[in-house]
Amino acid sequence: MKTVMNTIIVLTCIMVNNINGHGEEETTIVSGINRFQDSDVTHCLKTNIYDCDTVYSFDTRPNPSGLTWDGQNLWFVGTSYIYKVSTTGMYLDSIINPASSRDYRNGDLVYDGMNLWYADEESAKLFKINPANGDVLQQVDLPSFGQVDQNGWGLAWDGINIWHSQYEPPRLYKLNGTNGSVVDSLITASGVLGLEWIDGNLYGTNALYRSRNGTQLYKIDSQTGAFQDSTPWCIPHSLGLTWDGSSLWNISGSESVYGGRTGGKQKIYRVNSGIISSVNEHSTIDRSIEIFPNPTTASISVRGENIETIEIFNVLGEKTYTTSVYNDQTLEEIDLTAFPKGTCFVKIYDGKKTYTKIVVIQ
Repeated sequence: MKTVMNTIIVLTCIMVNNINGHGEEETTIVSGINRFQDSDVTHCLKTNIYDCDTVYSFDTRPNPSGLTWDGQNLWFVGTSYIYKVSTTGMYLDSIINPASSRDYRNGDLVYDGMNLWYADEESAKLFKINPANGDVLQQVDLPSFGQVDQNGWGLAWDGINIWHSQYEPPRLYKLNGTNGSVVDSLITASGVLGLEWIDGNLYGTNALYRSRNGTQLYKIDSQTGAFQDSTPWCIPHSLGLTWDGSSLWNISGSESVYGGRTGGKQKIYRVNSGIISSVNEHSTIDRSIEIFPNPTTASISVRGENIETIEIFNVLGEKTYTTSVYNDQTLEEIDLTAFPKGTCFVKIYDGKKTYTKIVVIQ
């Protein structure tokens, strides 16, 4: 049950109960989008996106911008360095920001399963970076290069290509995931800063000071650039957006740089966004299930009690592997050498619950 907030777009549903292959009852959504004005109306429904609920946050170093997830930890862009931090805010590593010869550096960041990509706004350059040592492997011009106001920003990785947002004029670009060249371009209704690809869909956040409706989270059609859904967003100046398989993480920018609109909050937030993925829709994360090593270069071991089936999905939500576990095994090894490098989702069923975890193949 979900209390619908004032003027929020929700996906109402006719729910059809089915029995899945594990003997569990599942719910199928079979109808459309409605807008409710009542602040206290309660419905039984599932949503694509709903109101923003901050789980917790931690402070960052000054002037943060882009944010990405590497399967285990977060990376964010700072003034002179790109930092690697744990989900509790512990600083683990740093590499030099490749645009650090200038006075002002910001832009978004994304991880492709092996390397970091950094879109630097002011220079309108896209950098491919080795996260182990900070070496720049490739450098290309962003589509905004040469404009009077070079304002390319957001980055997302769909498993093959890079998606890049430009906030003025509002544009969305699909870039070749190997060389950064433009594959396609779309016009959007509003400028987007933070950008992320989740289960075949693009999600983006706008700039607070550029919107009459405050900061919004949008679900974006990657074929047309149209906003399919939106909701008010609780992060004051959302500069970077990333997904860890169960929650969104969002980085909030600097008060001094962004016109006093963030209240001085320079933080990374974990947000319970209500985004539903076909991979993790009926899933929970449980620490009793172990997958190691992660990241991996060859194979993984899955450890846990009463495991019955293990499935692997790619970033598009397509099942690429399944196996049944017999004889009460507590350790199952899976060879991943034939799998493409990048991010995948390992889904584990133990007879009662389903658990989904992200694995990075290097």
